[in-house]
Amino acid sequence: MYCLLAVFLLLSPILAQIRSKCSGLGWEYDEKLNMCLAKHCGKAGNGETILSDFHACNARRMLDAFSCGGGFENQATCQHPLPRPPPPPGTPAKPTIIAPLCPAGQTCVWGPFGFGFCCEEKNEAVWHNEYDAKCASPLKTVKIEQKGVTDEILRGKKCADFFCPKGSKCIQGKYIAHCCA
Repeated sequence: MYCLLAVFLLLSPILAQIRSKCSGLGWEYDEKLNMCLAKHCGKAGNGETILSDFHACNARRMLDAFSCGGGFENQATCQHPLPRPPPPPGTPAKPTIIAPLCPAGQTCVWGPFGFGFCCEEKNEAVWHNEYDAKCASPLKTVKIEQKGVTDEILRGKKCADFFCPKGSKCIQGKYIAHCCA
């Protein structure tokens, strides 16, 4: 706890400098989605923190956090049942019946600690299609162009944030948008 506070206090002046230099494309941390989304700095509203550096924005993310796609509330938790101990010698083993982890229409989204959340299958499918954005051929998905960022799709919250480069087309999804060129 104290280490995190110390790191934050050390980085605050650096983040303030990065924030103040934002012109053109910037990055906004979305708490609900736990991701950094692109936004034109001129589209920032009052109280919004727009950072000019993708890495500085990513430093705000909760690395071990997970949720249902699109930031939806989970319906329940799910986890694998613990294995039964072996039967005593000479006793026939009983077949293990594994109950479904989540109710019908829901899927288990696994987190980093051996359990997951039951999430609506239809929302998960939409979220994964948008997150792994694809463009219709011959267009290609636009990637982030910043030093140290490799193979990361350029994503924004909405096309009205004008984050796509000139000559590309913004594709608005249900949860996030991406660019095709």
